[in-house]
Amino acid sequence: MTGRSARFLPTAAGALSLAGLVVGILLALVWNWEGGAVMALILAGCWLCGIVMVFRTVSYRVEIAPDAARVVVGRDCDAVVTVHAGRQANPPTVLQIPVGESTAAVPVPRLRPGQIWRHSIALPTHRRQVLTLGPATAVRADPLQLMTRTTVVSDAVQIYVHPTTVLPGYDATGLLRDIEGVQAPRLSPSDVSFHALRDYVPGDDRRYIHWPTTARTGRMMVRQFEETRRFQHAVLLDTRWESYRGSSSRRGAREAAELAVSMAISVGLDAVHQDREVGVWLTRGAPLPVASARTLLDAAAEVEFVEDDDGARTGSTATSTSTESLAESVHRILREQPQVSAVTVFTGSGVDTEQLRRAAQRIPVTATGLLVQTLAPADADRLSRFQLEHAHGVRTGQLRDLLRIAEVVR
Repeated sequence: MTGRSARFLPTAAGALSLAGLVVGILLALVWNWEGGAVMALILAGCWLCGIVMVFRTVSYRVEIAPDAARVVVGRDCDAVVTVHAGRQANPPTVLQIPVGESTAAVPVPRLRPGQIWRHSIALPTHRRQVLTLGPATAVRADPLQLMTRTTVVSDAVQIYVHPTTVLPGYDATGLLRDIEGVQAPRLSPSDVSFHALRDYVPGDDRRYIHWPTTARTGRMMVRQFEETRRFQHAVLLDTRWESYRGSSSRRGAREAAELAVSMAISVGLDAVHQDREVGVWLTRGAPLPVASARTLLDAAAEVEFVEDDDGARTGSTATSTSTESLAESVHRILREQPQVSAVTVFTGSGVDTEQLRRAAQRIPVTATGLLVQTLAPADADRLSRFQLEHAHGVRTGQLRDLLRIAEVVR
């Protein structure tokens, strides 16, 4: 696209020269000093030449094309800036392109009419975020650096930096049988989901003898079923920054918080891939959309942690005056999902055992409860387990441990 809007700004040297021009005019008119008139004429000539050069319209079109619109944390990703020159030659220009919280300065050389010029920019994907790239602004200055003209020459592009995830294969089918539920990997002598036939064993219910097969084989055969159990999974991610301050450093707290995001989104993605009902909730705000894996991952890139005190915003940490406790968050979720089969809570080591116990008490006995405390990798050398009421408790510092946790809860 060509330049849409332009702004003309004097530089520090330009502002000083304007002041000199005014002073020179006053000296020439009030005190009839010829030197003031000469100074005013020289400065006016410099400004006139600068205006002629800077006011020339930017005639090229700029496109910003990232390698991918969505990328996982830590993966390399570049963006290619393509400049298409117009029908006339363009003098050297500097493109200023916002890249998240920083700005990249790209010097564009003199371009011939119709020439295409490309430049690659490495994007910061070291943390989870929604990275805004652009809009690019062409900055043109006169040779004496008296004034600059900035022209917006491209649109902004958003890049979603998704958290790292795994698929744990977590069952989470709960304890209640449900005729409309999902098949659980458990065999039962009576249910509605037929699995196979097996030999009759004394004590089997004779109502489930399969007489046609018995007559054909000469052996008594009974039907065996797979249990169908309710599946409605509620996943809670603790987004209170204070919950992760149990780590040894602020960097460790950040790592523990990001691990909690990765684990919570992994469990949610697992349910989405299996086409099972799941809700991914935060201790503050609306639940994340789970219509598809992409929408969930995109929403996860925007998750912010809430600072309870008046500390400054750092990274993806926002400030708030009040947040509900972990137990209150579980209670809120159960009001919205009263028929849950499993409740999984991800929080940090800054939450003490009593707070975890109160949260576990809110989980119904008919549901599978799991509370995971994430730590920085430097603070956790191995997976540890503990019991809270009727719920399972786990402390971990590695995303891969989520696969082992899923095995423990089954």
